[in-house]
Amino acid sequence: MNIKKIVIVGTMACVITVIPGISGHTSSKAYAAVFPAMLSHLDKSKETGKDRFIDSLGLSDEGVLYDSLLEGQSLADIAKSNDKEVNSVIQLQTEQLQQQLTQRFATGQLNETAYRLQMEEAPGIIKDSVYQTYRILG
Repeated sequence: MNIKKIVIVGTMACVITVIPGISGHTSSKAYAAVFPAMLSHLDKSKETGKDRFIDSLGLSDEGVLYDSLLEGQSLADIAKSNDKEVNSVIQLQTEQLQQQLTQRFATGQLNETAYRLQMEEAPGIIKDSVYQTYRILG
């Protein structure tokens, strides 16, 4: 993955994370009322107390994930070493990203064209990121 893609994916992740917290509470409620079907399938992992992503990798907590990534392992390597299916990790992350995009569209933070394009790009970006390794230390 070249540096340009890394910057683009990092920027997308940052914007997806930060912008919903900045948006107006009133507009969110208004759009949620208009688009209930779009919001009905959002991730319920916070309600259950389990992190589906950590579970899909076969890990016990985020610290192990953090350490493994620092050691240069990809998410695919981590899943395989814990006898988990890489495709389920890709599917889960794709669903979660698409849920965030749907929520951003429903709250008016994305126009329809941007929403459709990002929904189409999400599976490829996630698949690439799952197999990507980074050497941060040493």
